Amino acid sequence: MRIHTITVKGFGPYRDETHVDIDAFAVDGLFLIGGKTGAGKSSLLDALAYGLFGTVPRYGGKADEQVRSRYLEPGEPTEVAVEFSVGSTRYRVWRSPAYQRPKQRGDGFTTQAAQLTLSRRAGDDYEVFETKIGNAERHVQGLIGLTAHQFLQVVLLAQGQFQEFLVAGSEERRALLRTLFRTERFDRYTEAVRERARAAEAEVGAQTAAIDQATATLARHAEVDPPASSEQVDVWIEDLLATRRVIVEETSRRAEAAERAHADAEQQSREVERVISLQRRRADALERRTLLDQRREDIEEQRRAVASAQQAAVAHPAVRAARTATTALEEAERSHRRAAEAAPGLPRDDVESLRLQVVSLTEQIGALTAPAATEHQLPDLEQRSRDARDADQAFSQTVERQRVERRQTDTALSHLAERIAADGDLGARHAEQQAEVERLTARSHAARRAATFREEVAEAERHRLARQEAAHDAEKRLIDLRRRQLDGWASTVAAELSDGEPCPVCGSVEHPSPARPGEDHVDGSAVDQAEIEHQQARDRESEASESLTRLTTALEAAEEEAGASLEELTTLAAEARTEWERRKADLAAHEERQAEAARIRRRLADLDTALLASDRHQAELSEQATAAQITWEKAAAEVAEARGDHPSVADRLRDLRQTSEAAQRLLTAAETLTRRRAEADEAEQALAAALAESPFASAEQVEAALLPAVEVNRLDREVAEHDQARASVESVLAEPELADLPAEPIDSTASRDTYLRTRTAARQSAAEQATAQERLDSLTGQARTLRSLISRSADQLARCETVRDLDEALHGAGANELKMPLETFALAAELDDILGAANGHLARMTTGRYTLHRSADVARRGRGGLDLLVLDAHTDDARTPASLSGGEKFQASLALALGLAEAVTARAGGLRLDTLFIDEGFGSLDPETLEVTMETLDALREGGRVIGLISHVEAMKEQIPAQLRVEVADGGWSRIGTIV
Repeated sequence: MRIHTITVKGFGPYRDETHVDIDAFAVDGLFLIGGKTGAGKSSLLDALAYGLFGTVPRYGGKADEQVRSRYLEPGEPTEVAVEFSVGSTRYRVWRSPAYQRPKQRGDGFTTQAAQLTLSRRAGDDYEVFETKIGNAERHVQGLIGLTAHQFLQVVLLAQGQFQEFLVAGSEERRALLRTLFRTERFDRYTEAVRERARAAEAEVGAQTAAIDQATATLARHAEVDPPASSEQVDVWIEDLLATRRVIVEETSRRAEAAERAHADAEQQSREVERVISLQRRRADALERRTLLDQRREDIEEQRRAVASAQQAAVAHPAVRAARTATTALEEAERSHRRAAEAAPGLPRDDVESLRLQVVSLTEQIGALTAPAATEHQLPDLEQRSRDARDADQAFSQTVERQRVERRQTDTALSHLAERIAADGDLGARHAEQQAEVERLTARSHAARRAATFREEVAEAERHRLARQEAAHDAEKRLIDLRRRQLDGWASTVAAELSDGEPCPVCGSVEHPSPARPGEDHVDGSAVDQAEIEHQQARDRESEASESLTRLTTALEAAEEEAGASLEELTTLAAEARTEWERRKADLAAHEERQAEAARIRRRLADLDTALLASDRHQAELSEQATAAQITWEKAAAEVAEARGDHPSVADRLRDLRQTSEAAQRLLTAAETLTRRRAEADEAEQALAAALAESPFASAEQVEAALLPAVEVNRLDREVAEHDQARASVESVLAEPELADLPAEPIDSTASRDTYLRTRTAARQSAAEQATAQERLDSLTGQARTLRSLISRSADQLARCETVRDLDEALHGAGANELKMPLETFALAAELDDILGAANGHLARMTTGRYTLHRSADVARRGRGGLDLLVLDAHTDDARTPASLSGGEKFQASLALALGLAEAVTARAGGLRLDTLFIDEGFGSLDPETLEVTMETLDALREGGRVIGLISHVEAMKEQIPAQLRVEVADGGWSRIGTIV
């Protein structure tokens, strides 16, 4: 991932648009962002973080009004754009935070919403593929493979922040590593295993309780005592089931014997019942035959009526058709007489002549339809002609008024142009006065900052004196302890003497009176602790001195920028603002006159356009008036010709339509009469033919023999049912089984009693056998369940022990020899990788003197293991990072930050970071150490990486030829000055 450009406008101290081209330093690889303290160097890195992730570290991640430049006017936006590439694809992200702008209508302000675009390079242009805030951060994180927090740890090593990881405690370092490497999943896994272990123990307890319950239930159902111990359960179950099997066999034998006796009795009973049933069947058939014989004559009469009705139904359609045709003929004759009376003068029976007459009348009516419509429109056409003439005359007056307004407007514009020319260059004079107000305002701000800095310098001086006294006290205590240690050195040597061994001081092998430690004896550990405290006090004194120096420099810069007292600058600023307000009013009036002149010019243009349109419209109105007059005159002539001798065309058309309708009715009646006569003749002929083929002599006989279809169906059904019943009875009486039956009825009481007695005995035996078998099956199922519970309990106990051992190991107990929880072990492995990369850089910067090591102390309930120690090769001592001097601490912090960057980069999928920024911290290094550190940073340029360093240290300017200088303009805002 490589950063190409950073562009800001209205961001922090940068008022105007400022463009930083990182690619310009690609050849050198290492460049310096220099400038005075407070000039705005670190704000460029704030803009980079805000552009990519919408967050600014120094403001606690917030990015709203705090990033907006105080030099902006209301309504001016804040903008940040960053161009970067991942692989071969180049991207551009542009952001603008929400801000207050003046309302477009009315007074007051309104909030301009935050905006964002994320674009991808396509050819020579960028195409936008995301505009929603929130989505863009996820896109950027996915592209570069780092979260915002990781990006700040590995790309932007911000001022004063990259030492935190070195001196942090174990728990603070744990929290940071968890965030970077997402190892909380190990903690979740460990807790999940613990939950599984608890669940497994609960399941074992539940299984044991279930086994006891199942054993008691089986003993209760079997009506026996439970086994004395759990080891005897299997033998107890087998004995119990064997006893129950013997009972089932005995009941089965009794049930089989009873079932055979019942089958024999049932066979005898069924034979008796069969004979009785046949006797009843024969008696029923004889009784039904007698009843059928009694209805024989009625059935024959119904059979003859059905045959006659069926023959009449065949001839009846011809009778009905003849009568219908006669009725229709009579109606047609009456209609023809009425139509002839309504149309006198027309032929009555000549169909062809009537048809020709109707066609002629229809043609005359069609020819008069259009003239009749025109006659109806004549008043409207005359009115349109008059309206067109009136509109032409009225519009002529409108055109004249427009020409008068055009001349008046042109005169007004000439007078206003003279006033504008007399105003002169008000805009330039107003801009000069506005610049003066801004310069005085910026100097006033600087004077206020100077007052604040004076108070901070005084407080810093007091703080430095206090730290100096503390360092002096620590030094005196160290000297005192060393003196006391030397005074008691004899007792220390005496403690190591042994009989027969020579004294290291005098050489004697006899030690008659060895020295004893006094009350104020001091051992080496107390001196070592005093040395650490003395070094820490000196470090705090150095930090206080550096803070005082920075504040003093800032005070001098603010006083130099102000150039006068706050009271003088306030007075000058007020006077300049009053003059600016006066000129602002003059300029506003001048701008109003210019706006009025522009409005008049637009009005003149509108009038010219309107006059051209009016001339065209007047010509159109004249043409429309002439056309309307011609249309009206032509229509009047056409109507007069069509009217003829009638008062109007409508009257003539009405008379023709009445005559045509009467002729059409007479023609229709004549055609219908001819058709009905032919139909009546055909119907009479068909009736004669139908009677000749039937047994009837007349139509009246046919109608007398007719019966309703429902009645015919009923009679026919009764005849068929009678015939079928007779045949059925004869069939039953002819069956062979009924031929040799006893004449007297048989009694079935004895066989029935025997059957019922044997059935009861068989059912009781079967019930006893089923009950015995059911109890055996139930006990067998319970026994099977009990044995399954015992088997599963053994398996569950084995699994429970396995999960319990794993839980203890993951929590740092049991077989875990390191006594480290799983997550701590994973974090320690990550930290070891970081230290491995960091020590390579630290060895180069300290010429092999210092290396970083992880403490193996895990005594604090498994929560340790992440503390750091610094091994000094000169003394072979290991000490805490806090005991390092300011410069040594910077070198160790920088090496650790670089190692952290390499480890996080590797965890991000091997993503290569081609751009790196380091903000301040070089001022704590002496010249020799600074040179070694710079050589280490210079080695990082390998492979085309670009590294930007932010510092105000003068020695850095000599060592880094490629530089970008940040300057403060006269107005107080920052800008990019020289680029070397």
